[in-house]
Amino acid sequence: MGVMRAFLPFSVVFMFSALLSALNAEEHKEDISHYLSEILPLSWKHLREEYNKGLSIEMTSYYDDGPPEKLRILYDNGCEMVTSDFINDEYHNIEILNPRYTFEIARNHSEGSAYYIKSLDKKPSSFQFFHGHLSAMTDIFAAFYIEDSELEKLIESPGFQIKSTDSYLTNGGECIAVEFNANHDSDRFNRITNGRIVFNKDLGNVIQEYQIDSVFRGEKYTDSREIEYQMIGDLPYPKKIKTTFFYPNGRTSVLTQEFQVLPFVEPENESFYLSHYKLPEPTDELLAGGENIPKTRIVFLIIGFILVAAGILGKRNRIKKLFR
Repeated sequence: MGVMRAFLPFSVVFMFSALLSALNAEEHKEDISHYLSEILPLSWKHLREEYNKGLSIEMTSYYDDGPPEKLRILYDNGCEMVTSDFINDEYHNIEILNPRYTFEIARNHSEGSAYYIKSLDKKPSSFQFFHGHLSAMTDIFAAFYIEDSELEKLIESPGFQIKSTDSYLTNGGECIAVEFNANHDSDRFNRITNGRIVFNKDLGNVIQEYQIDSVFRGEKYTDSREIEYQMIGDLPYPKKIKTTFFYPNGRTSVLTQEFQVLPFVEPENESFYLSHYKLPEPTDELLAGGENIPKTRIVFLIIGFILVAAGILGKRNRIKKLFR
């Protein structure tokens, strides 16, 4: 009996301590939920508004030990232009997103050569698309993007659930780490299932790093990303991003991206449309056909435009040059 009397107070204290810890953990989880649902969106809204005023950035990418690839990216209030020069293939490439559609055009480096259309799609609802380099915007917006999807959409998805949280100090500032489960389709082929995201509060609540598990076309993948920022004025811009891809067969691949922010000169609005490059504007009927418009329809559209503009039917060499 004496043992029971001695043990009982300790048991009560232990139970009370466990209950208090559970309450504190639940309260902390509520604080994190508030941080994710209220504070982060305001930070992203401010950053997105500032970015929308205009960006001019040069991005250099390295896959593993492969040769570097340079892209020049111009972003102006929702319109985007990505240019690249492939010297070995002797052509200049431009990809553009405007309020109506996206397109990719190219021309030879030789003097006087004309642009030709490589692809034409209706405008997607976001940056979640695959062709070409237009998805580079999700890297420039790395502060609030996860695997080509806005982080806000992941947090608001029905299956999002916080597993655990942590906060700590680094040389870069105060960080908050959140582990989660999810069932979120970041695009038509990829579903995020769980992961860990670290936010930097001292840099405006940007994503500092993450590790994401996802299912892509039925197979499990893991992506790990570390982001280094550069401050220009009071705004954080990506300076260097290192992304490691872990494939189901055990292979890994590393993508390193370096960013240089250039002075922004507001472009002419016309430069985001085909007509600026002496190519025909697509009709609403053509765009209504959906994404990945068949190239045969584009060919007929351009041929008709050329014949009408020239007023003759005999310049076949010009057409051949345009589509070679």
